[in-house]
Amino acid sequence: MKTFLLPQHASWHRADLHCHTIHSDGRLKPEEVKALYQSRGYSIIAYTDHERFIPHPELCDKDFLALNSAEYGIGFGGFGSLPIPPGMKWSWLLERCYHFNVFAKRADITEEQILKAMSRTIRAAQHKNFDGTEEERVEAAQFSYDKVNELIAKWNEAGLFVQLNHPYWSLNSVEDCTALNGLWALEILNWATVRETGADYAPYIYDRMLWTHGPSIFCTMADDNHNPPCWPPEEHSFGGSTFFAADELSHEAVAASMAKGDFFCASGVYPSRFTGLWVEDGRVHVACTPVSDIIYTAYGRVYKQVRGAGITSAEFELGENDPYFRITLIDALGNYAHTNAYAIKDEWRVKKD
Repeated sequence: MKTFLLPQHASWHRADLHCHTIHSDGRLKPEEVKALYQSRGYSIIAYTDHERFIPHPELCDKDFLALNSAEYGIGFGGFGSLPIPPGMKWSWLLERCYHFNVFAKRADITEEQILKAMSRTIRAAQHKNFDGTEEERVEAAQFSYDKVNELIAKWNEAGLFVQLNHPYWSLNSVEDCTALNGLWALEILNWATVRETGADYAPYIYDRMLWTHGPSIFCTMADDNHNPPCWPPEEHSFGGSTFFAADELSHEAVAASMAKGDFFCASGVYPSRFTGLWVEDGRVHVACTPVSDIIYTAYGRVYKQVRGAGITSAEFELGENDPYFRITLIDALGNYAHTNAYAIKDEWRVKKD
């Protein structure tokens, strides 16, 4: 009997889950971003402007979904920031931080509701919109993992998916990532940081988070495009994509796919894609567009690999000691595609409501 891990007969929609416009520090208007991305085959954009939850229902139609979302930042302050070498002046560039994308599970969630949910948290305290006395605000603004986890819990209660963004750019240690609870996903690749620094591709951190949390955390790739004047738009765009399976292009249908993990992510302007993923008789079967490597990873170092020119399928035996597995594709240009992690052991299994 076949158990399909990615929907067998579904419409797939290419998404950018991290985007900035003139409403924060991006160069393009929301409608200009829509036109730019639709020209490359995208049908979903999460407009994650900094500290602004701004729905864009005017952009939605049968071929395009503006996913209601925002990006919020938390500073570590004096807690664990980078040491300053002698003669070097302090800069915000030396401070560790968290950046989170939040995505609304329902289209009717408002910014007012989100601000109310955050009103007594570390985020509100650090951004001077704390609902309390100045003494309480000063105390609440001091960083701790517990306070950040309380904030994530508030976001979840408010009906939001929470994603940890670009751990490299944020100077996050592995402990910074594994200390967090209640995350929906890790941004495993941030294209803007890759283009600007050559880093922020983080499968290692994803595996470490799976060690501590089990396969309850998904992985995505996104652009974090600001489209600055010094770059042609395509240099800050089209490099990190997440593909969602949804029968219709509606907020409810895509949110359901996000909740179930019915998606995969891929890098590159012309990314590789999974065309099938199922388990049958103790073996996982992979079908995909032509690639050079198909890799089964079970626990970081535990992996199996099929290599060749233009291969489009592979199968791997599930290891009896493997708690989970995930599949990676690498194409001839060095682009990657990743599935989420899937539990093998019952005690690691994620319930998909």
